[in-house]
Amino acid sequence: MKKLYVVIMDVIESSKVKDRNQLTKQMGKAILKVNEKYKDDCYSSFEITKGDEIAAVLKTIKNFHDIIFLFKEILLPERIRTVIVFDELNAGLDSKRSSVIDGPAFHSGNSLMLDVKKMQKTFALKTGEKDWDSAIESLMNMLLWQWDNFTVLQKKIIRLYQKEKNQRRVAEKIKRTQQQVQTTLETCKWELIDSAELTLRDMFRIVDMNIKKTNSIR
Repeated sequence: MKKLYVVIMDVIESSKVKDRNQLTKQMGKAILKVNEKYKDDCYSSFEITKGDEIAAVLKTIKNFHDIIFLFKEILLPERIRTVIVFDELNAGLDSKRSSVIDGPAFHSGNSLMLDVKKMQKTFALKTGEKDWDSAIESLMNMLLWQWDNFTVLQKKIIRLYQKEKNQRRVAEKIKRTQQQVQTTLETCKWELIDSAELTLRDMFRIVDMNIKKTNSIR
């Protein structure tokens, strides 16, 4: 028996997707990319577990902000719901397969996913660190809501500017004027988005550190 993080992701309104084969391909592409980049975070890799659902068992959530946004980037225009639960797992652990492993953490995760759907949220966290869970969940839901309301071009400009820190270079890459880039960043309140993301990264790391102090996760 181990206590680990269970992650369950669900494609929102997947029944309305016309090209299901393309959706499955995109999910596979996202999974491959995330598993490659964050393999050290995983106890068992991300995989499709049933239809439009993805699951993983993680040893750490210190990088989870970046994981969820990598999934969102590749799965565009589809949106996803995500729940994370830290609890016990007591079956299938030797398989290292997310579709085989089972236990209270998965049961709690499935129940939490139902609650998320009912409340029309896109993210929920249940680690036992209640104050931190609530704060992260609130900020993440707000950020995801705002991000989903940006256009594809707005998202691209924000991400490029976070990387380049130079409006002129961003404008050259997307074949727009520097003034268009500046206007987009101002319209999107780029500094607020960037601040929220930096805060969430810190919060995930703190929760993970707190849990590691009281639980044996290797």
